Amino acid sequence: MNLRGKSLLRFEESKYFGAHILVYLNVLPDEAKEWPRKFKPIAGYHVDRQVEPLPKDLKSIMDNAKHGVIYFSLGSNLNSQDVLDTYNEILMDVFSNLRQVVLWKHELKFTHLPSNVHILRWAPQQSILSHPNCILFMTQGGALSSIEALHFGVAILGIPIFADQFTNIKRAVDQGYAKQVDLPYSTGEDIKDTVEEMIRNPRFRNRAKELSRQYHNHSSPDKELVRFVRKVIRAGVTKYRPASENVSLKKLFMNIGLWGIIVSIARARGDNPDSETIQVFN
Repeated sequence: MNLRGKSLLRFEESKYFGAHILVYLNVLPDEAKEWPRKFKPIAGYHVDRQVEPLPKDLKSIMDNAKHGVIYFSLGSNLNSQDVLDTYNEILMDVFSNLRQVVLWKHELKFTHLPSNVHILRWAPQQSILSHPNCILFMTQGGALSSIEALHFGVAILGIPIFADQFTNIKRAVDQGYAKQVDLPYSTGEDIKDTVEEMIRNPRFRNRAKELSRQYHNHSSPDKELVRFVRKVIRAGVTKYRPASENVSLKKLFMNIGLWGIIVSIARARGDNPDSETIQVFN
């Protein structure tokens, strides 16, 4: 703004007449009508246009996974060994009884690993999700992970831990490509049954791919982000300020309260508020 000779307003002032609200949330076509005009979804701008190739050893594991790959990660902000705690053994038991290959992003080194389980201290998430053999993503449901799953069309088994993760997973469940388990309450049998259901029933993967196609039919979010910002900078913020937003909330509520008092008095006298009363109010 300064480079273009425009001063930057204080937040307390600017929040009343922002031109656009850029939000990291994917909005599918059937949901767009529910959002305000200023709402501009930019989810997915971080996803690489050209996904990095997998390391050779990981590529070999995924290429040779005849029954598919389950990828399990709680993201980069959570320490799996602390969050999972007593569930480490339960989950390992669940995974050991699956035919699928399991890639598990984890900080611990396990002494005994089933032949189908591979522990990754670091995981190239986008590269893993983009592989055609990745059939299920077990995730805490962070914003970036949720969008990456949708971008690559991978079904989700959500394990929300805190904050927006619960909302993100619920939304994915409502859209039909996810299920949710809750570690403090779910048993190993619950988790095993849910995993097997999602693998056995193709509707979750099919729905994920269907929504992914809708997602990719939108304009590229990275280009949209730049376009929205440039548009506002060129035109100037004040051009977008609606007249309705010039009235403070305090003044608006005072006017509404005053109008309510006038109507109440008129009705108590047996009168109807006429045009003269309305004119006085105005």
